[in-house]
Amino acid sequence: MRPRTNSHASSQQFIREDYPSAPSTPNATEVWEDSLTGSPSAIGTNFQQSATLESLYQTSTLDFDVERHGRYSVAPPPRASSSITSSSSSSLDKHKSPVASTYGLIPSTPALYKFEKSRWEDEADDRMHDAGRPNPRVGKARMIYETHNFRTGGGSGWGWAGVFDSAAVVLLVLGIVGVFADAPNISSRGVIDPDTPSSAYTKVGIDDSELELVFSDEFNTDGRTFYVGEDPFWEMNDLHYWQTADLEWYDPGQATTEGGYLAITLEKDTDANSHGLGYLGGMLLSWNKFCFTGGRVEVAVSLPGTPTISGYWPAVWIMGNLGKAGYGASLDGVWPYSYDACDIGTLPNQTDPTTGGPTAATTTGLVGVNYGEASCLMSFEYNEPHPGPAFANGTFPGRSSPEIDVFETTASATGGTASQSSQWGPFNPNYLIINASDTNVEYYSDNWDTVYNPYLGGEFQQSVSALSSTNASTYNSTTEFSIFGVDYTPTYLGGEGTGVINWINQDEVMWKLSDTAMGANAAAEISARPVTNEPMSIIANLGLSTSFTTISKDLVYPAVMRIDYIRVYQPKGKINIGCSPPLYPTADYIANNLAAYSNPNLTTYAQFRESVNEDTAFPKNRLTATC
Repeated sequence: MRPRTNSHASSQQFIREDYPSAPSTPNATEVWEDSLTGSPSAIGTNFQQSATLESLYQTSTLDFDVERHGRYSVAPPPRASSSITSSSSSSLDKHKSPVASTYGLIPSTPALYKFEKSRWEDEADDRMHDAGRPNPRVGKARMIYETHNFRTGGGSGWGWAGVFDSAAVVLLVLGIVGVFADAPNISSRGVIDPDTPSSAYTKVGIDDSELELVFSDEFNTDGRTFYVGEDPFWEMNDLHYWQTADLEWYDPGQATTEGGYLAITLEKDTDANSHGLGYLGGMLLSWNKFCFTGGRVEVAVSLPGTPTISGYWPAVWIMGNLGKAGYGASLDGVWPYSYDACDIGTLPNQTDPTTGGPTAATTTGLVGVNYGEASCLMSFEYNEPHPGPAFANGTFPGRSSPEIDVFETTASATGGTASQSSQWGPFNPNYLIINASDTNVEYYSDNWDTVYNPYLGGEFQQSVSALSSTNASTYNSTTEFSIFGVDYTPTYLGGEGTGVINWINQDEVMWKLSDTAMGANAAAEISARPVTNEPMSIIANLGLSTSFTTISKDLVYPAVMRIDYIRVYQPKGKINIGCSPPLYPTADYIANNLAAYSNPNLTTYAQFRESVNEDTAFPKNRLTATC
């Protein structure tokens, strides 16, 4: 779970060097602090909910519905003992196959969404996020800021700076053409990587059922990059992850494929190259490109550094496609909810605005469910978008962007620790789950010291997690990889009491959480929180933050997290992949609210609505408003 600071930070707080008005940084000893997550941008795919297995294994071009989904680019703007009793895993067989000899770029698509000229006029903070020469630090707050004169020279017409800049642009374009001419092209392959060994096409599930491979990326094609539009499945963020007070800038150039694996690099760099932060890291996302609902996501990873020197923050996680990691406006009112009820749990601070009750409600920073079951219908009088679908009785399903963390790891003198967690909203009193029996929560592994994590939550989420030891042999390796995973069943498949999440470490099940642990709470007057039904995208990142762990002076840079493969399995006959399935669509909503997913400076829903000249209030709720 990723620690989170104030989700209502202004756009200036987003780029502050010292975060002077933000909440105090969580104590460094609170290793598993709050979380925010999200995922990437780019092209939307909408596979059929009941896609045939044969179609998944085809290597023909993916059927991207560009007219419907669009393509768009974004301008810059007390753990347990850690003793390891199992032997290290053997190196993984790469089963390499010849790399395609054709190269090129995924074709670009003209902009599909038109805005009035006024939407593109200069705003106060535009130049703070303008790409170009190094940003000077000015003012008492030491903001990252670039004056107009700094870029243009303050004059009109063609000055020497303009001549040199234009020449540089020409050289840059020629260089880009040369580079892209040699860029590997994987756009013609299907969702199953042809390099995946046939022995991995099926797998025995936790309940002994048969699982089918529905997505894989073996990362065997060297030289892949993940800038906007370059890859059919992945894209890198280009922003500062202010939500967790990260020290690095997430830069698209910090990930590539080499030697048969994906390499995400964290390194020190100049202020000029790192937007004044001094570090560059990487966040890779499948947001709006590949999503899945239910099943198992499995990652083979070599962790950065060593298990005894603290500071790096490697993570792989999944999050609902309605939210995009790093884009606060897209997450406001949808993260970390998993809720489908019309009651107090949908309201800000999960309390009655007239009575202030119930008294058992945990004080929260929750802003309320933006698109819940209690949402009013859209009307011409008040533009209230809802992702849908609308039911015949005038209600909607509760929609959200929940988070499940495959792993996050820390290091200490006694060894490495993996946290595997889920984030929830609304909260139980004192963040306590229902744990009357092993039916609700169960811990399995004796090999990796799995224990309940005493961290229960914070202002912005209730957290349920367990800690286990990491495999020391899989750090900073190109041959040894740990296998982490999440295997989950959405509640809606069988109804309340059937939803479950299992976490995997070293290819062994570590612990299980059933939706019964998050059942209705009478004292807080909230309903059950289901294991999510939302289409989930995949995120992998390597960063640095004192809100997560102590950063040792002995850290070595650059540090690399290597991923040998990412694979997704689903139960045979229950294939559900795609970012906009019929029962939980996202495509139209994203297309109609594009600024929330393309402008990281819009940190709240209100800022987003104001930017498109709409009412800044949340959609009306039937509990507190007349529809």
